[in-house]
Amino acid sequence: MRALIDSAQESAVRTERASSEMRDICAGMRAYIMEHCCEGMEMSVLAEQFYVSRSYMYKIFKLCTGYTPYQYLMLERIRQSKRLLLMEELTIAEIACRTGFNHSPHFIRSFKEATGMTPGEYKLMMKSGR
Repeated sequence: MRALIDSAQESAVRTERASSEMRDICAGMRAYIMEHCCEGMEMSVLAEQFYVSRSYMYKIFKLCTGYTPYQYLMLERIRQSKRLLLMEELTIAEIACRTGFNHSPHFIRSFKEATGMTPGEYKLMMKSGR
């Protein structure tokens, strides 16, 4: 009976350690995405950066954040683009390029999907103070 209890306790310690490592990896990945989101970032590079397989990366990232790494990357790019849209001197194409979108149509489509409005509509709304 004692051996069974010891085994259960050891298993709980291993699970907690693994859970802690997962959280640490996720926190590192989130920070990496935030720092590099405006670059042409590939998910395989993210996995390599943290010495995990792509499938494991997707699994733990989704568990920790509720998003896939790609979804999180896109949300971070949209967040950055919202900040840039408030700058009068930048065009939509320049903002798309600065936030890691290779093509303006992809940026506009992604922005509208995430916010319900186009970047131009967002810019106008923010200018009018709504």
